[in-house]
Amino acid sequence: MIKRPQHVQSLRPYQAGKTIEEASRNGHCTSFVKLASNENPLSCSPIVRKVLNEFDLHLHLYPEKRDPELLEAMAHHLGVPSSRLMFTAGIDALLSYILIAFSQEGDEIVTSKGSFIGLYVNARKLGRTVKTVPLKEWTFDGDAILEACSDQTKIIYIANANNPTSTAWTKTQWDEFRRKVPDDIVIILDEAYFEYSSVYEDYPDGVHCFQDNVIVCRTFSKAYGLAGMRIGYAYAHEDLVEDLMKVRLPFEPTYTARVAAKAALSDQKFIKEVLEENQRGLEFFEKEFSRLGISYVPHSRTNFLMLLFENEILADNIAERALEKGLIVRPLAAFGFPKAIRMNTGTKEQNQFAIDVLENIILGKETI
Repeated sequence: MIKRPQHVQSLRPYQAGKTIEEASRNGHCTSFVKLASNENPLSCSPIVRKVLNEFDLHLHLYPEKRDPELLEAMAHHLGVPSSRLMFTAGIDALLSYILIAFSQEGDEIVTSKGSFIGLYVNARKLGRTVKTVPLKEWTFDGDAILEACSDQTKIIYIANANNPTSTAWTKTQWDEFRRKVPDDIVIILDEAYFEYSSVYEDYPDGVHCFQDNVIVCRTFSKAYGLAGMRIGYAYAHEDLVEDLMKVRLPFEPTYTARVAAKAALSDQKFIKEVLEENQRGLEFFEKEFSRLGISYVPHSRTNFLMLLFENEILADNIAERALEKGLIVRPLAAFGFPKAIRMNTGTKEQNQFAIDVLENIILGKETI
């Protein structure tokens, strides 16, 4: 019998949202609207599809270690030096590389309860200790995080905006916090929902509200609609980027993902349409949830809302009955919120379908 490390034996695999394929195999329904994984309902830019259809992808060749064209495209888009950027196969991979590069087994990672579970999975699989403090008004409590830090703390993780609560710090809150963090502690600033959050004037842009111990993490999976491609990026001081490159897989991300990302960056008109559609969806959901008496965490800075119910049984029952009617939502027990469900915005038609399903369940109707 192979002796496995204790920290691996105690791990629980990351629980992703249910896919349409999985739901179909389980015979729940013949067609589905999926509003469970915060994906872009408008898919990706048509320019991306055109480029992928026409481009010679050189699938038999290894890609460059650093893609100069992609780096320059992103540097131009952000207005920053390309030497401060690094691309990876999504934020999940990036989190793992940060933990490997800037901590070792037994070191502490300090964060809040009720945040992105990918951080906890990555930390525990590497034998790091995760120290958590409670959220405050559904968002990160900066003072409590600072108080929890010790000599063993090497990394602080902040998700701004936070998944699954949808909340975000203001620029004032972020600036006050980052300036209090010791220089020898790395701050991971997870901005997976940056494009959605940035439409709000009080939201801090981590790339431009920056200091040298911060690593900003962003992705093409959300607003850009490239979740299936697995591509994200880090913005950090050149010295930190150099260390991250040492531990990143050598040919990551894939050649196809790089081509798609370059094309996606070129179509900011599409991103504007995505953000406008999302704002309409959030406003519609907030109005309809209030009408139906469904509580939710207010002031979303993302493309989703966190719905709050009286107890775990009710939340589970609503999610299961919604699935039976063709609506996939995300129960949040795995995040530490057993009485909550997460639901992202969709197209106008998908949003109306979702409300019809929930109204049918809540009012006890037999058909929708």
